[in-house]
Amino acid sequence: MREYQPGISSLEVAPDTVLLVSDLHIGVGKNPETGKFEPRENFFADEAFTALLEAHDPATHKAPLLVLNGDVWDFIRVSERPETDADYTLWQSELAALGVNKTMEELRTPAKREGRYGLRTDDYKSVWKLLRIARGHQGFFAGLGWWIAQGGSIVIVKGNHDVELYWPLVQRAVRRLVTGGGDPKPADERLQFVQLGFTIGNLYVEHGNQFEGVTAVEGEPVIPGGTELNLPLGSQVNRCIINQLEGIEPFLDNQKPLNKLLWDMFRAHPLRMIGIVWVSGPFLGRVVKRYRFRHTLAFTIYFGTIFVAPIFLAAAAFVILNEVWFHIGWLRDFVAWIPPFWKWLMAILGPILPYLGGLIKDGKDYLAARLRKRTAAIGEDAFGKGMHGQLGRAGFPAKYQRVYGVFGHTHQPDVQILPPVGPAGEVFYLNSGTWIPGWDPARPDLIGRVTYSVIRFKAQGDGDYRHEYMEWRPDRGALVPAMILARA
Repeated sequence: MREYQPGISSLEVAPDTVLLVSDLHIGVGKNPETGKFEPRENFFADEAFTALLEAHDPATHKAPLLVLNGDVWDFIRVSERPETDADYTLWQSELAALGVNKTMEELRTPAKREGRYGLRTDDYKSVWKLLRIARGHQGFFAGLGWWIAQGGSIVIVKGNHDVELYWPLVQRAVRRLVTGGGDPKPADERLQFVQLGFTIGNLYVEHGNQFEGVTAVEGEPVIPGGTELNLPLGSQVNRCIINQLEGIEPFLDNQKPLNKLLWDMFRAHPLRMIGIVWVSGPFLGRVVKRYRFRHTLAFTIYFGTIFVAPIFLAAAAFVILNEVWFHIGWLRDFVAWIPPFWKWLMAILGPILPYLGGLIKDGKDYLAARLRKRTAAIGEDAFGKGMHGQLGRAGFPAKYQRVYGVFGHTHQPDVQILPPVGPAGEVFYLNSGTWIPGWDPARPDLIGRVTYSVIRFKAQGDGDYRHEYMEWRPDRGALVPAMILARA
């Protein structure tokens, strides 16, 4: 795996308890004046999250550690820009408190120019997005501040939806928000940021986006010669397309299969969908030129199966209307010029395109299953296999007979048993799931429900941890064993 930044850093502390959650995808949240949530919001658990922390009060434990394993704050979803004088004044004053002095003109000019898809990823612009998130999730930041004040520690791992945590300025802004602008020393000492992965005891933790092509950051974290971050292709598609679609259909990005939902949206909102493609398509086309062909091809096929079919059907309808109503001569001549073979091909291809993505996926799954039967497969998927490689590079001491590797990113709670790594005979891959609503067709019992997945590690001595895969139940005020289904 390509490491675009140093991959493994060590923590000096040896907490008796490690709480690990990921993929909170916290957006701009609730308007404090109206009490309404923005349509693109996915995180509604400020109170539930704080209750989880209070149930593990650091004052009653030995330096407990909270790990937020990536995609904590969803900077990609923040398309809101400063609008009022109060917005700009807040932004300017917070930057000044962080040691960055900007004039109002220096803030207003880019904010007006970059309004359609949200501000870009310069560090001071990322601070605005963080401030916008904090405005709608005051309880979440207060909960983190309480945890630190009680003596707990926090490690925040960067994911693909919060790559802005790369910037030292954004890290300082997080610490300032967590402490409420008060004494920064506790947060400086007990709140750490990790760019890729870290080890503690017999655990290795990483977000996992580097093992999926369209979410991996390839190359340096900052665009050469610029002040903007090197976003993965999937993030660009989210900024340009998905954010706008979720303005029409909230939770769209949570629902599977996405291609079926988009096709349904085309039938329900054809003009709005075409408008989004018309406006955003050229911009996205310019953006994706710097990405690898295999990634852009996958997205082209994916969206082509959705958008081309309605175009084919609309063209066929227009041709029929021309014959019975419009009588446009050049259009009739053009249709007559098309060879019969191509007419038949277009007539057949148009209706089946929405199913092409599913056919390709089923074909890939079938070939992968056949290959697994013929080879000594490592793990149940690419993430299990990738984690096995990371654990081999982590260099755990020989004293550990069991080691753990934890990813987030997929939103799928998981436990896999992997082949031995070095002296460790027991190797577990865990996935920390998510705290946002889900619509997984394989789990109809959870449609639209939030499962507050928590992995809790308890020390057995000398940094040797054992895991409990749990679910936080706000109605009980307690962690209960999670239910995880094996793969079909």
